[in-house]
Amino acid sequence: KAWGGEKRVAVIGAGPSCMALINAVSKLEAPSDFKIKVFDKQDTWGGMWNYDWRTGSDEKGAPVTGSMYQQLWSNSAKETNEFLDYTYEEHFGGKRTPSYLPRHLMREYIVGRAVKAMGVDGVDVEAKFGTEVENVEFQEEKGTFVVTSEEGGEINKEEFDNVVVSSGHFSVPSSPSIPGFSDFEGRIMHSTDFRNANEFRDRKVVVVGNGNSGEDIALQCHKYGSSEVYLTYRTERSAINWPSGIEEIPNLVKVNGRTCYFKEGLSIDEVDAIVLCTGYKHSFPFLPSDLRLSTDNNLYPQGLYKGVAWLDNLKLYYMGMQDIWIGLKVYDCQAFWIVDNMLGGVGGGNGREMQRDIECWVEKLEGVKREGLREKLTFQKEYLQDLLDDVGEDVAKHYNKDYRSLLDFHVEDYMMVTKHKKEDPRSYRDKVFRSRLGGELVASEPPVPWMKGDEKA
Repeated sequence: KAWGGEKRVAVIGAGPSCMALINAVSKLEAPSDFKIKVFDKQDTWGGMWNYDWRTGSDEKGAPVTGSMYQQLWSNSAKETNEFLDYTYEEHFGGKRTPSYLPRHLMREYIVGRAVKAMGVDGVDVEAKFGTEVENVEFQEEKGTFVVTSEEGGEINKEEFDNVVVSSGHFSVPSSPSIPGFSDFEGRIMHSTDFRNANEFRDRKVVVVGNGNSGEDIALQCHKYGSSEVYLTYRTERSAINWPSGIEEIPNLVKVNGRTCYFKEGLSIDEVDAIVLCTGYKHSFPFLPSDLRLSTDNNLYPQGLYKGVAWLDNLKLYYMGMQDIWIGLKVYDCQAFWIVDNMLGGVGGGNGREMQRDIECWVEKLEGVKREGLREKLTFQKEYLQDLLDDVGEDVAKHYNKDYRSLLDFHVEDYMMVTKHKKEDPRSYRDKVFRSRLGGELVASEPPVPWMKGDEKA
């Protein structure tokens, strides 16, 4: 042991990245080397996969962090998000299931592995739900962190050797200021407050932003009976073959009454609702400025060595702060690296060498920003392989070889998902994939086509 005793670790956020860290610890020969305490404002495991009917503020007056909606389904085949050590076959007891799952089944799968990991002898995890972290302070003289949290009106201060920030970046909306919004006579909402597409039945809807959220919310509104849906793009339209009822148009520039005006002189009258699918901000109000990551949503944030370790204080880690293209495997690979780093098995040289490593990745990213999907997927795959290259034998023996092939498979499978989606966004969730983890388990056909099904929270 590099530290000569038990490692006390505070993890802020109980979502997929936190659960990946717990799983990585469970694979160690001596998981009892770690004492993990998890803090989360929600009341259970799941993070962004939890559904909350509320919008705006919760019962404490704090912003609601959930952004899931009732009818949400995975927008990628489940086989692209299969854990090496916890297959869908194991989770569902050998039962075949469709390749595309509704939100609650994906959440159950992710949480299921964490529950199994926490049952491993020696794994020591304490979860403090309904608890908000208010401050994190690093004590230079002791080399430890003091975490201040609030639970039920009671303030607690605790000391930790390491802090892992796994609070995600899909809760604080980034909303544009567009002339005329304040006088719009319909409804304006960010996608974080979107809960049920039935609200927009027989309504004319403008969806701002044609990323994954915008595409899916436009499709949800179409599925549940919106009269017209207009999906706006900022730089270029997608290559999706949209059905009649969804039209992709240039960006929104101003609003007057219920008339929306777009680039290239286009206007739409009698608009009922505007849904802003314009992304989220990284927000860490509990961290002082010298520990706080400041970045936009990209594939390699500045200031993080190996995309996870805070360069100015290597006892602080961030998980899942990248634009995520390779799903749950990102969290796993980051967890492997962090656990090994805490054990003292992964270094990085001096500060200058680590900064240069960051710069190399950022420079590489500049070369793929304007490239296509395959190049972005390959960038993230190579980043994850770089993490695996660093991981010591105590962790790597469980994953390294097989995880590399899974990363290759993910790129190809995700490209196929995208091809299906472009051909027909209404039916791509009806496609069937095969597990990449061996055996003959092929997904089942969905019981009804996705466009005809109805999913409740």
